[in-house]
Amino acid sequence: MYEIRKHKIDIRKQHLERRAAVPADVRAKRDEKICKNILASAAYRYADEILLYYPVKAEVNVLPVMEAALAAGKKVAFPRCNAEDHS
Repeated sequence: MYEIRKHKIDIRKQHLERRAAVPADVRAKRDEKICKNILASAAYRYADEILLYYPVKAEVNVLPVMEAALAAGKKVAFPRCNAEDHS
């Protein structure tokens, strides 16, 4: 199981590095499009509770989804993560 976890961490690191190499203005436009797609989805529309992550570094900024969900009266939760071991 450890090998799968390590592989997942490596893949995530590679993708974050690739995303960080994209200019900030391009990332922002992509983030906006991603958020619009989430907000337009049936999964979002029918959900009473939304689980998101808090974006750090070059991760997709999903905070507009949080803001829209709270404004719509939905519950929003964020996982608690340990940065040392990614748990």
